[in-house]
Amino acid sequence: ALRAIAVEAASAHGDLHLGNLFLDGGRLRAVDWGNYQPAFWGGYDVFHLFVTERVRRAGGGWVEVAAGALSGAAAFELGPLCARPRDWVCYTLARVELEAAQDARLGRLGPKRRRKYARALALLGPALARPEDTWLT
Repeated sequence: ALRAIAVEAASAHGDLHLGNLFLDGGRLRAVDWGNYQPAFWGGYDVFHLFVTERVRRAGGGWVEVAAGALSGAAAFELGPLCARPRDWVCYTLARVELEAAQDARLGRLGPKRRRKYARALALLGPALARPEDTWLT
């Protein structure tokens, strides 16, 4: 099923959220480019912005939000963004890749974080096992 996912690449900030955005003379600017990726999933930054806002408002963590979204085949409302299960698969893979790499660089990839990433990746099994027409569109 993974071969069926066509992902457009683009550069990504890697941690776009409202705390990393500000207005400067009428221009929107982003700070904290520590997770910058020159070639990444093209939808990551916008998707991440909405996920972090949902977590901020509702509590919990991004893995719990992903679990809720991936538990059904229907689209999941995320603010004005209507995310398909396919988008959650891409986001989960990308988020684990970014966070685990950052944790490894900072020497904090301990057992607790490894379990978190394993739990996030385990969410993808049932989503990928569904018939393609229920999650690719």
